[in-house]
Amino acid sequence: MNEIVSRLIEILTLEMGVNEALLRLSTTKREAIVGNAVSNLDKIVREEQALTSKLADLEKQRLQSCTAKFAAKAYRIPSSVTISDFIKVGSPEQAKEITKLQEQMGQLIANLQKENDLNSKLINSRLEYINAMVSSMDVGQPSNMYGSGGNNSQDRRPKTHIFDSKV
Repeated sequence: MNEIVSRLIEILTLEMGVNEALLRLSTTKREAIVGNAVSNLDKIVREEQALTSKLADLEKQRLQSCTAKFAAKAYRIPSSVTISDFIKVGSPEQAKEITKLQEQMGQLIANLQKENDLNSKLINSRLEYINAMVSSMDVGQPSNMYGSGGNNSQDRRPKTHIFDSKV
């Protein structure tokens, strides 16, 4: 059972590293959003996708190699196995390590969520600004000028749009 717990610690440590890299990228992403650095933002998003894929692979490994083996030995359904179960069966050193990783991972994920929420708000703010600018440039609206006789004049110029469609 200790080898399963050791493998869990190894995978959790790798997941911590990936999540730390995601947090660093989220901070860099915020700076790119604020600085309007679109090319950097594109690069960051691609890096985030690669890290997210790596995290999904690690999670799959954790489920297959740790949880399934533990469930088989403990005669339980794999979906019912928790980190606390591994803490109970591991050595005291392993229990301390898992508890430490669990706490660090929780804090890291909370920080990552906070950073992602801020980035989402910044992006939405930028999109609102862009939509407002596009709307203000729409020259296809009818003229509000009055002609002779007090009626609205008909603008004889062809209606052209600076942009054919909104982004």
